[in-house]
Amino acid sequence: MALPKEMRTFTRSKKNTIMKAWKVLSLLACVWTICIGFASCDDDEVDHRDVTGTWQMTHTMGYEINAATGEKSEWDTSISHGTHIELNADGTGLSGGEPFIWRLDDKNTLTVSCDGETSTGIIVSINDSEMVVESSERTEDYTYYEEMTFHRLNTH
Repeated sequence: MALPKEMRTFTRSKKNTIMKAWKVLSLLACVWTICIGFASCDDDEVDHRDVTGTWQMTHTMGYEINAATGEKSEWDTSISHGTHIELNADGTGLSGGEPFIWRLDDKNTLTVSCDGETSTGIIVSINDSEMVVESSERTEDYTYYEEMTFHRLNTH
């Protein structure tokens, strides 16, 4: 999946770092979306079984602020052929042919590990067909926020 147009303006080394983060965050967003879709109205905690299945990212919005320059890049993009993420009940997953490991804690924090990198996000809503996941990060170089929406393709 290509980065949003606004994010392509960063330098090459910054772009490589962003691409790695984007991959992990995309995986994380898919997992979060699944969790939100199956949460019950009486219980804000998402059950591990609620997130299993295949999800497709359909929307992403957010921003990144370069700490050195103060430059803020924003995006709000609908995705017609978004990344498919498969979340298995055993805590494994697959996205774009790449395997990953995921877990969900009792605070709806989804943790995804892929290629030695770990990323987290929070499932803010989930139902039978849609999951919304928020992810943010702050370093000395940048501040990053993203909200990703996923559509459920099937359950496992």
